[in-house]
Amino acid sequence: GDVNGDGYADVIVGAHVNTSFTGKAYLYLGGPGGLATTSAWDAAGEATSDNFGWSVATAGDVNGDGYADVIVGAWGNTSNTGKAYVYPGGGGYGVAVVPRQLRADLSAPIPAGGRAYGQEFRLGLTLHNPMGGRGVGRLQWQLAPWRGTLNSKFNPIQSDTDWYLLPTPMTKELALPNDDTRYIWRARVQYDPAQSPFVGYSRWFTISGNSLYEANLFSTSQVEPPVCGIPDEELYISDMTLDGNGKPVIHYQDPNQPADVTGYNIYRASLPGGPWTMLGSNVVDMDEGTPNIQYVDQTGDMGGTWFYEVAAWNNACGAEGPR
Repeated sequence: GDVNGDGYADVIVGAHVNTSFTGKAYLYLGGPGGLATTSAWDAAGEATSDNFGWSVATAGDVNGDGYADVIVGAWGNTSNTGKAYVYPGGGGYGVAVVPRQLRADLSAPIPAGGRAYGQEFRLGLTLHNPMGGRGVGRLQWQLAPWRGTLNSKFNPIQSDTDWYLLPTPMTKELALPNDDTRYIWRARVQYDPAQSPFVGYSRWFTISGNSLYEANLFSTSQVEPPVCGIPDEELYISDMTLDGNGKPVIHYQDPNQPADVTGYNIYRASLPGGPWTMLGSNVVDMDEGTPNIQYVDQTGDMGGTWFYEVAAWNNACGAEGPR
């Protein structure tokens, strides 16, 4: 099976005589160049004569997360009573099959219960083949009004017309029929029956943190608002001077994108570690004729010792950059 979801089959090897028949199992990952010569994972029996690793095999996708799982037998465990261990796959190079809901233009994710503008959204996920190798599969989904039913007689299961070589990341744009309506949805992967005769489908998935019957999004015909940019660069105080009235003048520079900044927040303290008092919020350059941005502290007296911090501010979304 494909334990780590990278599209290459992996191999588990049992060594039941290891360490006085305690036994051990080793997992080797497949890749473009073939099978790795060093194990990526191993597990051992619980006691001498367990014979852990006497039998090893793929267990299919037991927990339905899109990754192959493995099973190891230990026939000697507990005075030959025997025991089997199932180890779930996951992580590694693969991307979890759990989907996300995104704005139709892919500009931002839609939080649980958020708005799907233009009555459309995109599912974003990676399709996996839990049996390993470069399998083939396609996306299936269901949509239903909140508090509606996922019975396929009333809200049919829909399928992508295209089949994809797995694993593959993809997004699928979906239309929501009704305006001002809460919707639930779920998605799964259908596997090629010729390549995966025993596992026809993955389990159903919806967004993390929601059950199948909690509203995932709100359909609206309203136009999508622009995404608000958050300033993420620190500002640089390049100089401190006094103006003609003896008031401190802060000279600073801003490396942020202009579209992400509407003004600046200015802070002052009498000690290097604070406490800090805000002198002004969303203030603008007080002298646009000079290269640096300037702010005059009108309350700072000439006899004091002051420390300053400045931060970029985007008033459109109430976001402050680092200080």
